[in-house]
Amino acid sequence: MSDQVDRIRDVVFTSVKLGEAYDMDQIDYLLDLLLAAAERGEPLAPVLDGVELNQVRLREGYSIEEVDAFFAEIVRPAPESAPEPAPGPSPAPVKPEPVAPTVIVAQRGILARLFRRG
Repeated sequence: MSDQVDRIRDVVFTSVKLGEAYDMDQIDYLLDLLLAAAERGEPLAPVLDGVELNQVRLREGYSIEEVDAFFAEIVRPAPESAPEPAPGPSPAPVKPEPVAPTVIVAQRGILARLFRRG
């Protein structure tokens, strides 16, 4: 079994009873579709493409944040399958431009100007 299959099979979302949440039946169905695709070795992103998730209120559902985070993570390619960038020439070092010195003039406050101090 692949790591994705285990992660999909073992995922547990927090149930939300009050407030907005995702419809549990719809998320469970999508998890079944994702599991079947993962077991066949198919990409998972097409399963979720174009899916509009229904939200429920005042009845039990799954945490929106947890579901969104899981779906975003599960369709991301695994780090070991990502192609490594081809080695190329190293960039030339960038030398900072010299900055012209500036003259800072202290401004005197109104009291100093009135009493000619400073």
